[in-house]
Amino acid sequence: MQLEPVSVITVFLAVEEPSLVVIAVAVLTSLGLTAAGFVVRSIAERGASGAMDRDGLAGIRTRATMASDQAWLVGHQAGLAPTKLGGLALVATGTLGIGSGPIMTAFGRWDPNAFMMWWTVSLLIGLFGSVSLIIYGTAVGDRAAKAMLSELDTAAD
Repeated sequence: MQLEPVSVITVFLAVEEPSLVVIAVAVLTSLGLTAAGFVVRSIAERGASGAMDRDGLAGIRTRATMASDQAWLVGHQAGLAPTKLGGLALVATGTLGIGSGPIMTAFGRWDPNAFMMWWTVSLLIGLFGSVSLIIYGTAVGDRAAKAMLSELDTAAD
């Protein structure tokens, strides 16, 4: 008896081979990740440009960045680059997930199991990378806001 490699999703759904429904879910998830990446990039840019105030629901929401409008702006400007990269990583992950099926077909090697395995691995790597970059952007922004507040406290004394 020889066991075939299967992806996490096919094991979860207890099917022997990925169906079109499972592949459609993978593609829709990839589309969602792509859209989320564009949203993250937009939020990062709006926060850094001053177009988004601290009373909203999105942005780098730490004690330091929420302390004042100036700290909010400084924090978002400092965290802009890594946060935008995190958004770009989400876009790349989603695009790779969407494009991996057509790429496999173009090379004449369409295999639903291989597609799902590739999709699952690329999804996990992409999510880890993008979340890491977004968390790093938050830390950089928080550190910059704390430094700015500390300078203001020092100047006031």
